[in-house]
Amino acid sequence: RQWCCEAPTDINGVGVQSIKTTSGETFESAVLGNQWLVLASGAEGVEAVIDSFEGGASMATSDAYRQAIKQVKQPSAIAQLYVNVPLATDTIADGNTLPGINGLVAAVDLLHNGLNIEASTWLGPEDQPIYVDMVNTQSLMPQRLPASTVLMLSTSSIEPLWQTLATAERLNALLPIAPDALAKGLKQQTGLDFENDVLPWLSGEMALGLLPPGVATETPVPMGQLALVAEVADREAAETTWQQLDEVMASRFSFDVESSQVDSQRVSQLVSNYGGIAMAHGWLEQNVTYFGLRPEAFNAISPRPNTSLAKNQAFQTLLDISPPENSGHFFLDLDQLKDLQGTLPFPQLPDTPIISAIKSIGVTTTVQTERSLNYDIFVELPRGRRVRPLPLDNSPNQTEALENETE
Repeated sequence: RQWCCEAPTDINGVGVQSIKTTSGETFESAVLGNQWLVLASGAEGVEAVIDSFEGGASMATSDAYRQAIKQVKQPSAIAQLYVNVPLATDTIADGNTLPGINGLVAAVDLLHNGLNIEASTWLGPEDQPIYVDMVNTQSLMPQRLPASTVLMLSTSSIEPLWQTLATAERLNALLPIAPDALAKGLKQQTGLDFENDVLPWLSGEMALGLLPPGVATETPVPMGQLALVAEVADREAAETTWQQLDEVMASRFSFDVESSQVDSQRVSQLVSNYGGIAMAHGWLEQNVTYFGLRPEAFNAISPRPNTSLAKNQAFQTLLDISPPENSGHFFLDLDQLKDLQGTLPFPQLPDTPIISAIKSIGVTTTVQTERSLNYDIFVELPRGRRVRPLPLDNSPNQTEALENETE
């Protein structure tokens, strides 16, 4: 892209240079203190930065910023981000604020295999404290899903999370499907009322995993597997729900129900007489139940995976940068997802340089207060060629040393 510059103007003794691109874009630039470069889309932005640099009002004097920046502790961060969400959305999004977020602060650091991002969000003074019943626990769910898991979503507090999602209309706008729509679909297809028949016996942790197709699949087109694992507070109530599901699927949809025992735990497989659909449910432990779409899902997680997600190298990095007690995880293996497009119930990935440059993404959430959440994020990047340091000078000794190192 070609650039052209106009004659500089003066603001408070600082030269401001207008830069125009051949496409018609204009940027204003300035250099402060011979070490800070300022770029803005308009002169007002540059002028505001100059005023702050010379002792005027700045982010450093903002109570909101000072409180927020305490939540990220990365002294070697290569980048920091602070967003006053209401002001930002008034400017760039016509006032449509992000639901449940009043502010955002983040810091980015480099790891040998990717990016370590620490972030925090908080609610506004008029927002309801939606995290009040959510808890942080030492999660066991990463040990219950296999290392080959393509996508994993877990929470330590399913009931408070569900209630929050059910009542937060603006937050639901960000979800691919609203919780009430899921509940209605479950009711129509199985006769189960999620809030009355299922939610009461879900006591704590729950994880949803998307697994790659099984090795020995009988379908012409290999299809991915869905596994749900949950802790229960009332096994008898859960058994009643599973029995009700078996009866509905057998009477309404002509499924064959086959029950067996695996490691002294009951397992039921439901197979459609019309082919193509199979599911299973049962128990991994006394208080841990599961549900899977496709029978191979059970073999992948019962009684425990041969190699768990917690041993996955990228997920292990996420655990290393996260607090041991947290409120949930999100993990997406983009490398696998790209290879399995068309076999998993997941939207088609856009073909963009950013997607191509990411191998996996992991997020751990931690409840800080009833009004704020912390996030530890790991973005795994592909390994590239090693970049050697630039020479310090053009002296013959320095040049010779670099040539010898290259050889």
